[in-house]
Amino acid sequence: MPPTANRKKYSDQLNSLLATARQSGVIPVGGWAELERTHGEEIYAEALYQLTRLEFAPPEAKEAWLGVLVHQDALRRKLARNVSLITAVCDYFLSVRPMVKEPILVELVMLRQSEEGALRDELTGLFNRRYLNQELPSEMERFRRFGHPFSVLMLDLDHFKQVNDTFGHLAGDQVLRDLAELLHQTARLYDRAVRYGGEEFLVVLPQVSREEAVAAAERIREAVAGHAFRFEGRDLEPITVSIGSATFPMDAMDSETLLSRADQALYQAKITRNAVAAYQDTNRRHPRFPLDIPVNVRGMGPEHKFLPGRVKNISFGGLLFETDGAAPPDGMLEVIIADPTRGARFFTLASVRRVEQDGENGFHLGLSFELSSPEEQKALMTLIEAHAEPRAA
Repeated sequence: MPPTANRKKYSDQLNSLLATARQSGVIPVGGWAELERTHGEEIYAEALYQLTRLEFAPPEAKEAWLGVLVHQDALRRKLARNVSLITAVCDYFLSVRPMVKEPILVELVMLRQSEEGALRDELTGLFNRRYLNQELPSEMERFRRFGHPFSVLMLDLDHFKQVNDTFGHLAGDQVLRDLAELLHQTARLYDRAVRYGGEEFLVVLPQVSREEAVAAAERIREAVAGHAFRFEGRDLEPITVSIGSATFPMDAMDSETLLSRADQALYQAKITRNAVAAYQDTNRRHPRFPLDIPVNVRGMGPEHKFLPGRVKNISFGGLLFETDGAAPPDGMLEVIIADPTRGARFFTLASVRRVEQDGENGFHLGLSFELSSPEEQKALMTLIEAHAEPRAA
């Protein structure tokens, strides 16, 4: 996951290593190696961002970090005294690899307070859209590394204009603050609630599937519907929310489309109001991607031979392919798509959904995937990103 301006809470291990390095000037090499084994090269990007607020891709960050260590050792030998990590980092990016022209000294607490303020909505205290625009790419990168999907919920207060018209805008502001508090109460520790604009809110749900997102949305909807909103000692009218959800990468493979599809689901929920709708509920098909690449399928069991064909289009729900051989039997099939030139290989199980004859010996087959693991989802995404451009579902 690349660094972002909000920077998720750094792990206790990373904070401990940086604190040790600041105090003693000594880098515990074994500790960094252990962190890399656990988190990958992203840990170097995280560390450099925390120390400098410079952003690096993980491989570049590791190279720069090793350069800092070499430079620190050279300064220590040349000056015949201990050289702190901060001093080495500052001098490295000023003189060895110039990336900073006019650095200033700022206490870390003050810097974090300033950054936090820039990413918060003043009225509700929730994160703002600037935060969201930086966080979604990080969540997508986490999927590429670990294979965990994530979901977003888009919320809109029902008939909010009537609240403002009847009770005044100060009462409306209180409703928005109360909703923000309800989102905190119903969220998990690592969910992130965002004021998207006006009476629209958004919740980012890491490692949450489509079904789990709907359940989370229902908890929020029920909490809002059951809450007694008050202003200056007066009970306000009952207030409800409509919620739409979308899941990455099943519903979209970029942040803009993901938000658009959550908004489409929200539109469906607003038809009845005080409701929850998932993007899949209003459009049963996954986004499809045209693809022209070989595929091999066969029935389960060694008695079946592989049937070669070519993919026509693919999605996270399944694929359509054409073959000149006999259609495979109904039931579960093994599916293998490999492209050594791009390092993409995908294997999964699928079931036959439709068979259409094309000419005398040709067939078009529609398969439905049984994606059973994060690794399969990652492999499929790698394949799609390597070859395909999206087509409207």
